[in-house]
Amino acid sequence: MLSPTIPLLFVASHTFAHLTPAYLIPNISLLTELPLAILDAATRSIVVCDGAAALVKNSPHQAVQDSPMALLVTSTVSFFHFRIRTGLHR
Repeated sequence: MLSPTIPLLFVASHTFAHLTPAYLIPNISLLTELPLAILDAATRSIVVCDGAAALVKNSPHQAVQDSPMALLVTSTVSFFHFRIRTGLHR
């Protein structure tokens, strides 16, 4: 049996977003967008750098572990994979 946690979380967040009054949502400005952009950039770089490095470092093949090209390709692929999965590719 599948857990109902994810669908219930989706329904709850969707309901919350639609029931939030418009006066509680701030206008778009540099003060509201810049901190979120910095947080987004930091979390993406952490995912790309830590995730790609761990994949290459834990490879059973010594040639892959020593290859800077493997690290570059893995970080590029994980970056685009992360963008597609999070839906931030617009």
